[in-house]
Amino acid sequence: MGCSGKPSGSSSGSVPIRQQVANAQKEPQADVRAKTLMRLGLHQSQAQDQSGAQETLRLAGKACREISDPAGQATMFALLAEAQTRVGNPTAAEEAVQSARQAADKVTVPEAKVRTLGRGGRALGAMKDADRAKATFKSAEEWFAKVEDVSARTLAIG
Repeated sequence: MGCSGKPSGSSSGSVPIRQQVANAQKEPQADVRAKTLMRLGLHQSQAQDQSGAQETLRLAGKACREISDPAGQATMFALLAEAQTRVGNPTAAEEAVQSARQAADKVTVPEAKVRTLGRGGRALGAMKDADRAKATFKSAEEWFAKVEDVSARTLAIG
C-alpha cells in the first residue's frame, strides 16, 4: 500500500482504498456491493493491510446476507469463502461456506442448483477440503441429471 492508502496497481486511479470501500458501501445492489467489497478486501490483503482486508470482507458478508435470491446469495457466499481463504482466514471461510450451503439448499431450479453447488465445490476445493468438495460436486452432478433441456444443461455447467 502506498502513502496515499491506495493498493499498488489500483484500477481506481487516485482514490484511496478506504474511500473506495466507503463508495462501494453506497452501492444499492447487494450482489454488486458484495463483489466489489471482496475485490477491495483482496487488494488490501495484497497490500499487507490484513485488518483492513478483514473489515472489508466482513462488510462483503453483510452485503451477501442482503441478497434476496438464494442462488445469487449462495454464489456470493461461496466467492466470499474463497476470498477469506486467500487472505488466510479459515474460520471466516468456513462460516461463508456454511452460509453458501444454507442458501443453496433453498434453490429449487435444477440449472441454478447445479451452478450454486459447483461454485460451492470450488470454494471447498480452495479451502483444501477435498472430501466436502467431492460430495458437493457429486450433488451437483445429481442435480445436473434433472436438467432436461439441452441448452439449459449448457447454461448449468457454464
